[in-house]
Amino acid sequence: AVAVKKDDLLDRFDILDEADIDPMFVDIDVLALYNALDATGVAAEHAVQVVVDAQESSTSILFLAEGKLFAVRSLRMGTHGIHTVADEEESSTRLDLEIDTARAHDYLGRLRREIRRTLTTLPSLGQIEAALVTGSGCRVPGFMETVEEVLGVEAEPLDLLGHVDHKLSDEDAARYGLDIGVVLGLAFKLNGVDVTETDFRRDECAYTRKFDQVKSPLIVISFLLFLVGALFTIDSIHRYQRVEGEFLLLRENAQTQLADLMEDEAAAEAVWINRDFGPPQIQAIHDKVSGLYEEKQRQLGRSQSIP
Repeated sequence: AVAVKKDDLLDRFDILDEADIDPMFVDIDVLALYNALDATGVAAEHAVQVVVDAQESSTSILFLAEGKLFAVRSLRMGTHGIHTVADEEESSTRLDLEIDTARAHDYLGRLRREIRRTLTTLPSLGQIEAALVTGSGCRVPGFMETVEEVLGVEAEPLDLLGHVDHKLSDEDAARYGLDIGVVLGLAFKLNGVDVTETDFRRDECAYTRKFDQVKSPLIVISFLLFLVGALFTIDSIHRYQRVEGEFLLLRENAQTQLADLMEDEAAAEAVWINRDFGPPQIQAIHDKVSGLYEEKQRQLGRSQSIP
């Protein structure tokens, strides 16, 4: 069961609104991380595994069994203020190493106690086969060893970027790979992959800019419709021009025959010139030619058509 206070959400939305930002949905970090684990297939790699996500402001422990989320523990303690392995040389010049070491010792000690305390509440979890760690805590000296000690299995860094296609350089992938789990889970959710189906934007917190969700698909559909319409119009123009050319040739031949019968080109043109363009003109020429043939028949006293 997960709950989020509406007042806290509304306060966050008010702050974001000042920057003209309105999130389409609201989720919590552990569920977004689990969404990434499930979408990348990591969740099903072992029968029972533990994922420790150590961020600067919080630490989350996810227990997975048969690819499903068995239990979650979120701790309100993080690695903020603790220098990582890469910062040891810099910290020796600007911070007291004893204070920094004490902070790391305190954090790791609390983490060890909380993991053990959580494990005692999960007797039906089964034998842990793998331990995966992610977040900034992976870079804290002694973090990996602490996780291995308390879980009894070798701990491995979890780099979810290695399970998806991306365009980051090797340097950026190594730099952000351990911290991108939650963001990756939200990216999967935006693309319709949502194993938890959680969204706290409800009631008065509901998302109001739904058009933004369909704006891009509508643009693509509109472009396709325009393209189909343009191609149809071009084809219709070509067909009209072809039919028009055939009609002009037919009218020219009919006018020539009429002029020969009337022996007056101007009089022949006057027969159809005031008629509407198209079949009415040909019909007028046809009627005139038929009338001339009938008149010749009467003059010659012939009952058969004039050859």
